[in-house]
Amino acid sequence: MSPLEVGVWRVDKSVTPLDVGKMAREGQLEEILAEDIRIVSPNWMVIGRQVPTGYGTYIDLLCIDRDGHLVVIELKRDMTPREVVAQVLPDALNESHELVVVASALDPSTERIVDYLANVHGVPINAVFFRVFQDEGRVYLTRAWFIEPTTVDTAATVGEHEPWNGEYYVSFGQSEHRHWDDAVKYGFISAGHGLWFSGTLGLLEPGARIWVNDPGKGYLGVGTVTGHKVRVSEFMVTRDDGTSVPITELPVKAPHMFDDKDSDELSEYLVPVKWIKTQASNNPIKEKGFFGNQNTVCRPTTKKWVHTVERLKKIWGIE
Repeated sequence: MSPLEVGVWRVDKSVTPLDVGKMAREGQLEEILAEDIRIVSPNWMVIGRQVPTGYGTYIDLLCIDRDGHLVVIELKRDMTPREVVAQVLPDALNESHELVVVASALDPSTERIVDYLANVHGVPINAVFFRVFQDEGRVYLTRAWFIEPTTVDTAATVGEHEPWNGEYYVSFGQSEHRHWDDAVKYGFISAGHGLWFSGTLGLLEPGARIWVNDPGKGYLGVGTVTGHKVRVSEFMVTRDDGTSVPITELPVKAPHMFDDKDSDELSEYLVPVKWIKTQASNNPIKEKGFFGNQNTVCRPTTKKWVHTVERLKKIWGIE
């Protein structure tokens, strides 16, 4: 995942990029937002600034939306992503709060934390970043959301969450390390080359039903988990004659699937699956309104996920 970035160009006789500037002082952005929060959202109203919490910290800006839900705004400043999220996360978890991280730039670490909390654990969290540009004495302020709240159901909006339907979402991004044909043939889903990617495979227990999506392409299958995750070097495949053999001794289409097979951190990890329905990798199921996410495994709590599962059940004829 690459960091989100925004650029501005002036177009007249030529195309000229504007210089990236800085706020005159550290607290200026907070003052601007306190004066006119519509810069972030036209549906919010500021009801407090530097509000003390019950944890010995202060909320930079406390807002309320048109439905009466509280919105906690925390400016990143020079804090690490973990520090800024931890600053007010207990309040966001314990009540119907939405947590919004404001930054001058979103680095990959901040993006991963926000994405993980929002889509794996259903925490109502989002991020927005502002950049300052200068042009012949004029100062311009740009804004970009990490998760667009007006168009994406996974945006951290309290009213959009529903009880988890018991169905697991799995992202299976095909690459030189994993191929869908291998997953179907040998019965597994996988992720690896970083604990960030393979870690959420641990959410899957035997009996869990998974719906597998190739991000940006479409859904490829649904199946039932039959075991726990293991390194690729430990994954066994049962042959038609009942004997078992390590997958590392079998032919696969992913050329680098077995790279770093003995590394706890970098190995590809596999979870055994009994497939119920599968699609060819060149014929995925994709429709407007389907849920999508980059996390390897998550338990979505959005209306879009409920719609996606019900629609796929109908397409694949699953009760």
